[in-house]
Amino acid sequence: MKQNFESYYRSQEELKPKVFLKLGSVHLTRGISPFRVDDLGKFLTEKAEENETGFLSIRQMVAYRNGKSLIGKSGWESVGMFLELGKMDKWTVVDLRPLREKLIKDLIKTNEKYTFEILSYDLLLLPPNDSFDKVNY
Repeated sequence: MKQNFESYYRSQEELKPKVFLKLGSVHLTRGISPFRVDDLGKFLTEKAEENETGFLSIRQMVAYRNGKSLIGKSGWESVGMFLELGKMDKWTVVDLRPLREKLIKDLIKTNEKYTFEILSYDLLLLPPNDSFDKVNY
């Protein structure tokens, strides 16, 4: 992915293009990915710093599925505090950057999972109630 991005970007570099990428959040962490891979997000963070441009990484988390909260459900226990910010009927956006600054300055403390999320992403996007697909035939 990094090689393909770099190839296309260099072909347009003189135009100073603005780039929008839609990828899963695993690939867009600002540092090492959850799978301990030096992934595209880290590459794009460094590319933006090198070009003196910006890079915004958005993490989506589903707080409600089929009308039920995922707080405390298996696999979501470690980010329950973030899920509590979600609303069943509204989109919610949380800016993690102020928390990152405080975390780096040692003004706040948290556990390893929240630290990872805060350091890895800029915004947290919590959609309204999500539902499984329904057969329409």
